[in-house]
Amino acid sequence: MALFVWVVLQCAAHYGFVLIFSLFACLLRLWGLAAGLTKRKRSQREREVVIVGGGFAGAYVAKALEDCFRVTLVDNKDYFEFTPSVLRTIVEPNHVNSIQIRHREYLNLKRSRVVLDSVTDVRADHEIGFDYLVLCLGSTYSTPFKASSVIISNRGETLSGCFQDLSAAESVLIIGGGIVGVELAAEVAEHFPHKDIVLVHSGPHLMNGRGTVPPKASAYARRWLESKGVRIMCNERVVEFGTKDCPRFVTDKGTTIEASLAFLSTGIVPNSSFLRDGLLAPYLDPKGFIMVNSHLQLRHHPNIFVCGDVIAVDEEKLAQTAEKHAAIVAKNIHLLARTEDTGAATVAASSKEKVDVDPTDAKLLGKAKDVEATSNKGDLIAATRPLGLAVYDPADLPILISLGKYAGALTWRGWALTGFLPAVMKEFVEWKVMSAYRR
Repeated sequence: MALFVWVVLQCAAHYGFVLIFSLFACLLRLWGLAAGLTKRKRSQREREVVIVGGGFAGAYVAKALEDCFRVTLVDNKDYFEFTPSVLRTIVEPNHVNSIQIRHREYLNLKRSRVVLDSVTDVRADHEIGFDYLVLCLGSTYSTPFKASSVIISNRGETLSGCFQDLSAAESVLIIGGGIVGVELAAEVAEHFPHKDIVLVHSGPHLMNGRGTVPPKASAYARRWLESKGVRIMCNERVVEFGTKDCPRFVTDKGTTIEASLAFLSTGIVPNSSFLRDGLLAPYLDPKGFIMVNSHLQLRHHPNIFVCGDVIAVDEEKLAQTAEKHAAIVAKNIHLLARTEDTGAATVAASSKEKVDVDPTDAKLLGKAKDVEATSNKGDLIAATRPLGLAVYDPADLPILISLGKYAGALTWRGWALTGFLPAVMKEFVEWKVMSAYRR
């Protein structure tokens, strides 16, 4: 120790006390962090976390927990995909390579495993055991019809594969004028300026679903699309769907639309149908979204967390929202495990089943018969837990809307910025996210 102090003093004499002691403090800090991580790994190494779904939420949780837990990621596809850019793949099929990365490439396979499969149920005698379960089931668009000429706008692999069909189509119909429908119409209009493109929207204004997109951004998007030749039909809903042999669509006002190819971008439904007859059925709201408490747990199953599009929270279903959920869930799993290690809570780790105690007095988010519920943000924030779990605040987040490659809109809490800069910002976000997964 005396020798160490002598070395520090000699270095200080040559390089200055401030610099040397700053470096020394940094080393001590890193040493402490390393010691803390080592201790946490040692105490939590045997706990199993199963994550269902490898989208924004599932991938984030897996990366955040794999150093301290044994992680199993169950997904029906073998890659993570930057979903905000999937629409670009329909006009630039090769772009799919820039927005996808295999789960096995960003996860540490010494600590994690990937199961390519679909989950069919959650039971006490489950096939894959867990101490903590995270459901990141995502959503899709409802398909109340069987029409080979209609394409669901939700995955890059699907969209990039229909480039040839789009190129050959004389006319294109886009059903739904929300954010996805507007962005899709913009991509098609920019790359195929001579095609007959029609966008049908049931609302009075584009992107007016929850009122989070201000009128300035909505009006800008409409002007931009119409300048590219897109015909926009608001306050109409497609009720009759064409087929490949008879590509004729009819709205509720009797308007007939001839379209060689149609894209559906409306009617989001959660991927939770397999839960309706099982253990978690009481937690589904009438639309199939999963109700959670303020810590994103199931109320009577505190070791089961939910995040992403599937949760019953009134907010925009966005990639950044899913990541925000995931950060809360990862933090709370760490906190629960740490609390259990200190003996402040008891978990049935030997059976790796559900925990039967209710750990929180937080109210459920969502609405269902005989279930206490709240959508009030004040009640949500106030519903804290003695163990100090993180609370999710469903506050509005900034939204980036792209209109082709060189235009777009940035909106947040009634404010909007339109033009070239938002388009550049969205490209940067894509690069930043994918770079983080490729490190």
